[in-house]
Amino acid sequence: MRSWNLVATLFVACPPPIAVVPAVSVEDFCAQYTEAECRFALRCQPHYDRLEGCLALKAGNAKDCLSSVAQSVRSGRAAWNGAVAAECLTALAEGNCAAPACDRVFTPQVAPGGACFEGVECADAGCLGLTCPGVCVAFKRVGAAVTDADVCEPGSYPYAGFCRARVAEGGSCAIIAPSFFPPFCEKGLACLGEVCRQPRPAGASCLDGEGCVEGWVCGGSRRADGSRTCIPLNVPQGGACSAAGTGLCRIDAYCDSIGPADGVCRARQPAGGPCTASLHCFSLQCVGAPVDGGTTPGRCFEQGQPGDPCSAERSCAFRSFCEGDGGAGVCVRSRSAGSACVTANECDSFTCQGGTCVEGAASLCSDLTPY
Repeated sequence: MRSWNLVATLFVACPPPIAVVPAVSVEDFCAQYTEAECRFALRCQPHYDRLEGCLALKAGNAKDCLSSVAQSVRSGRAAWNGAVAAECLTALAEGNCAAPACDRVFTPQVAPGGACFEGVECADAGCLGLTCPGVCVAFKRVGAAVTDADVCEPGSYPYAGFCRARVAEGGSCAIIAPSFFPPFCEKGLACLGEVCRQPRPAGASCLDGEGCVEGWVCGGSRRADGSRTCIPLNVPQGGACSAAGTGLCRIDAYCDSIGPADGVCRARQPAGGPCTASLHCFSLQCVGAPVDGGTTPGRCFEQGQPGDPCSAERSCAFRSFCEGDGGAGVCVRSRSAGSACVTANECDSFTCQGGTCVEGAASLCSDLTPY
């Protein structure tokens, strides 16, 4: 099931603060949240160079909020705390870099065993199921045995048949069968030599999968002994970059070298901007890019949201598809199980059989599901 993430993604500039009223409706909250989150990201961690870059990469979040958790409030499945929501927006847009408690803007109203469409609806439970609606399943506590039909309490996760907390420094992170990956260490630690330790420092030697200090990642060219180097993860625009070892660009930039040679981090382009490859665009969609080594640029475009026009050159965003003929289509939301379909991309489950959307392993609630 989908769950709107209201804890800001922690990401160095300080744009002027936006105005926030003392209390906000859920609709206003959805409209303001993305910009507030992006201002928090610019102020607190160097993942973006520009506010515009962050906003472009999060385009569509407001519509998703309105069609998901806002519906939960309108239906009475979640109570809305407008004053807390205003505090959340203010803290994101203007406060310090401590993550605000934005999860308190919703108070779940559905008890375990009740029908749900969003995680914010369930009281001390998670929304689980391959069909819509799902069911609120009471959280299992740390140490409890779990199956695929269970949900672990916040702060824990299912691993090797049990809900487990993250491993503290000095604890074992050796793989436990039947899992194929090691247990998670506490935030800020890395699994090194099957023990949770302080991560590798900047520029240090590392092995694939080993954690480096925040802002760095194990990458670069592989040495004869299999080791690599902790390289910068958020090189600003104009800085040197290469996957071979110089560093990786910030989210709203790209490296103009795709080989081992050093390049320069360049700004990604908004819709309508010039491009010669998809990675030059915020949308990762470049129309008319040369395929024969030519230099004539194409143009970046945004994937269409429901209600937007679409064509062979303008695709639709995730959970929607282009309905219509040739260049005169319209993006519409994907369909729930039981709806008529022609192709799999028309279905929430990405599975169309015999002209009908059927449930599948990737089934999602449709944003159009009535309450």
